[in-house]
Amino acid sequence: MLDVRLFSNSNVERTTLNVQWKSPSPRLTPALALARASIAREIIRKMNAAGLNQSELARRSGVPRETLNRILRCTRTPDEKTVSKIEKALRS
Repeated sequence: MLDVRLFSNSNVERTTLNVQWKSPSPRLTPALALARASIAREIIRKMNAAGLNQSELARRSGVPRETLNRILRCTRTPDEKTVSKIEKALRS
């Protein structure tokens, strides 16, 4: 329940709204969140070691910058092909 006060002119109306929070991704389990964070952390660590930014890594790997950004923000789980492309770009 959420208590909200609505102001109109000098009167104050008080109303209660029934608001339920929904997970942005209903299938996001703690294990998946940890896996995403581990992948992102490793990519970021290797990017920093190689002196690359997201745009340069995206260009070298052939992965769209938006996709790489979602992976690094832990909002997308990369498939094997994507991870392989990123790994190859980080090794070169």
